[in-house]
Amino acid sequence: MNYLPRFIRFPLAFRFFLSTAILTVVGIILYASAITVPFLYDDGHAIVNNPYIQNLDEYQEIIGIERVFSRSFLLLTYAVNLHIGGSETFGFHLFNTTLHVFSGILLFFLSWELLNYETIELRFRLKRLPLIASLTYVINPLSVESVVYLSSRSALLSTFFYLVATLVFVRWKKDSNSISAISNLFIFPAILIATLFLGFGSKAIIVTMPIMGLVYLCIFHESFNVKKTFISSLPLFACLLIYLGIRQYKTGNIFSLTNDPSFTEKNRLAYLLTQFEVVVYYYALKIFLPINLNFEPDVRLITEFWKTGLLFAIGIIASIWAAVIKLKSKIAQFGVIWFFVTLLPTSTFVPLKQIATEHRMYLPSIGFFLVFGVLWLNTLRFIVVRQFLLITTLCLMTLLTINRNLDFQSAISIWEDVVTKSPHKTLTHNNLANAYLEDEMYDKAEKHLKISLNINPTYRSAYLNLGHIYFKRDDFTQAKKYFDLAIFYGEMNGLVFYNAGVARARLGTLKEAIPFFEKAIAKKPSNSDFHYALANAYKKLKRRDEAIKEYRKTLSLKPSYLFAQNNMGVVFFEKGMYRLAEKLFQKTLRTNINNVDALNNLATLYAKTGRYKLALDSLKKYLALKPLDREKAASVKLLEKLIPPLNE
Repeated sequence: MNYLPRFIRFPLAFRFFLSTAILTVVGIILYASAITVPFLYDDGHAIVNNPYIQNLDEYQEIIGIERVFSRSFLLLTYAVNLHIGGSETFGFHLFNTTLHVFSGILLFFLSWELLNYETIELRFRLKRLPLIASLTYVINPLSVESVVYLSSRSALLSTFFYLVATLVFVRWKKDSNSISAISNLFIFPAILIATLFLGFGSKAIIVTMPIMGLVYLCIFHESFNVKKTFISSLPLFACLLIYLGIRQYKTGNIFSLTNDPSFTEKNRLAYLLTQFEVVVYYYALKIFLPINLNFEPDVRLITEFWKTGLLFAIGIIASIWAAVIKLKSKIAQFGVIWFFVTLLPTSTFVPLKQIATEHRMYLPSIGFFLVFGVLWLNTLRFIVVRQFLLITTLCLMTLLTINRNLDFQSAISIWEDVVTKSPHKTLTHNNLANAYLEDEMYDKAEKHLKISLNINPTYRSAYLNLGHIYFKRDDFTQAKKYFDLAIFYGEMNGLVFYNAGVARARLGTLKEAIPFFEKAIAKKPSNSDFHYALANAYKKLKRRDEAIKEYRKTLSLKPSYLFAQNNMGVVFFEKGMYRLAEKLFQKTLRTNINNVDALNNLATLYAKTGRYKLALDSLKKYLALKPLDREKAASVKLLEKLIPPLNE
C-alpha cells in the first residue's frame, strides 16, 4: 500500500527534479571558491610528478585498467585530467565537485528507496529525510578535505561507486519479482559487478559493500530466510571473494597493504585500540561539531591498554550497538551499521600511516546523516521550531564549509592552520617550512625547521631542508653540516648525497665531494645532474679521462645538456685534442647560437691554433651578448691589431 500521495504536494518527478537541483546548486556554490586551490602536499608525487599518468595514450600499457590493486581507475581519472587541462587544477576540482554532488544525489535516491520499507507512521514523519540527509551530507564541512585536497579523490570515487552499487542492489532486490529474467540474471548483476570493479580500482574500502548488501537484506526484508538471503547476496560475496583471492595471490597477505602509500608497519593491537578513541573523541566529535578541523591531526598510538579514556570509548561504541536493535526506524539501524562497517578497512587492525584523517569519514558519514535525519524528524514535534533549527544548522554548516575552503587556498595557509592545531607534531612544522621554502621565505622556514628538530632531534627531513636554506644563502659550511646530519639519521635519497657533494665542491674540497656524487649515482643512475656534477669534479682535479666518461654518460641520458657538451669540449681542449673540442663547441652553438661559454671557448681555441680572424668573429658575437666584459673587449682590440699585418 503506497501512502506517498498523502504527504507530497508536488508530483514525484518534480520533487525529484527540485531536490536534485537544490543539491547541485548548493554544491556548486559551496565549492566555487575551491576551484583555484593549487596542488598541495602529496599531490606533487601522486599527480603532478607521477610518471605513470603523464601520457593518457600509454595508460593501458603502463598501468592497465585491470590492475585494481594499484588504484587503476583513480589513476585513469588523473591521467584524463592531465591530458585535458595539463597541470591546471580547474579540471581536477571540477571533477571532484561533480563527484561530491552526484554522491549527494545518490544518497537522496537511496534514502527514498529505503523510506518505502518503514512503517506508515514513520514514512509520514520521515517524508523529508532524503533531502535532509543528502543536503547535510553535501554541506558537511568535514567533507572539504575529501573534495578540495586532490589526492583524496579516492574517497570520492569509492563513495560514489559504493552508493551506486548499493542503490543498484536495493532496486534489484526490490523489483526481483516483477522484472524480466534477463534483467534478474544478467543486467543487474552485470551493472553491479562493473560498479564494484571500478570501486576496487578506486580504493579498497569498497570491500565492505557486500556486507552492507547483506545488512540491507536482513533489516529491510521482513520475510527473512537464511537460504534465500544467502542466494540473494551471493553475487556480492562472489565479487568480494574473487577480489580477496587475487589480493592474497598478488601480495601474499590480504591484510598487508604494501602497495598502498598510506600503509605502515605499526603494532596492530595498539592501532586497533587507538581507533576506538579516534572514532569517539575525534570522528564523532567532528561530525557533531565540525569546528577546528585539522588536515594533520596529532593523534598518537596508545601505550596503556587499560586507561579510562579507552575503556569509556569502547563502552560508548558498545552502547550504540546495543541500542541498534531498539531503534524503531529501519533506516536508523541501517545508518548506524553503515557508519561502523565502512570504517572497518581503515580503523581496525590494518595500520595506516595516518592514525586519523578527516577524509576517512567521507563514506561513513553517510550513515551518520541518515541517523541524524531520522532523529531530527522524530524528536522535534513542533514543525516551525524544527524548520527554524534546521535552516539555522544548515546555514552554520555552509559558513563553516566556505571558511574551511579558505584554509586550502595555498600550501602556506593550510600548513599554518595545521601548525596552530597540531603544534607538537614534527611533520607539521617541516611541511610549513617546505611551503615557506617554495615562496623563498627562508627565515620563517628556518624557524619552523628548528622547532621541528626541538620536538624530534632525529628528524632527517628537517636537516635536509636546513641544508637547502644554507645552500641558498651560500653558507656551504653550514649546508654541508646539515646534509651530513640528514644522511647520518638515515636519509638515503640520491639527492641528499648529491647536495652534500655540491656543498663540498663549492668549498673547494673536490676529493671529498667525489664519493658523495658516486653514492648519488648509485642511488639513481639515470639522473644526468649527478653524472654532470661528478664529471665537473673530475675536470677540476685534472682527471680528464674520467671526466670525459662522465660527460658522455650525462649526454647519453640527456642529449640536450649543453653545459656537459661545452665542458667536455673544454676537457678535450686541455688534452690538446683541438679538433674534437671545436666540434663540441660548434655543436653547442648550433643548438644555442647565443651560448656565451661556447663562443668564448671557441674564440680561445681559434686563437690558440692561430686562426685569429675566426677568433675575432667569435669574440665579437660574445661581446654582442655581454658588452660590459672589458677583458674580452681588450682581446678584440689586440686581435684587430694582429690581423691586418697578417693580411698584408
